[in-house]
Amino acid sequence: DPYRVLRSTSMNRHFASRHVQLTTLASMQHIVLSQMMVYPDRLVACWEADTETPTELGQLFGWTDPAEFEVAYSNLFIVPSPITADDRKEITKDDHLKVYMDGMVASNNRIKE
Repeated sequence: DPYRVLRSTSMNRHFASRHVQLTTLASMQHIVLSQMMVYPDRLVACWEADTETPTELGQLFGWTDPAEFEVAYSNLFIVPSPITADDRKEITKDDHLKVYMDGMVASNNRIKE
């Protein structure tokens, strides 16, 4: 969820202001999308890896026993709470940054397609 990414990088960790993070993340997404179009047969990515049991993620990182990976993963991963409408409003500073957020969401959706 792009909103969760923005909250994590600009509110929980303060890498940069939300506006700067939005434009930076959207730029990075455009680079990813370009790379996907130029090199469609040479890509590896982890989208939607924040699930409770991403066994494919374990295989990608070389785990051969899915049960062992699930134990290790469950010790590290905390399921994030869903983003509510109020959260979205707070993340976009009462919708002042909504136009930028909408662009980031659209980029994210294009990549996932």
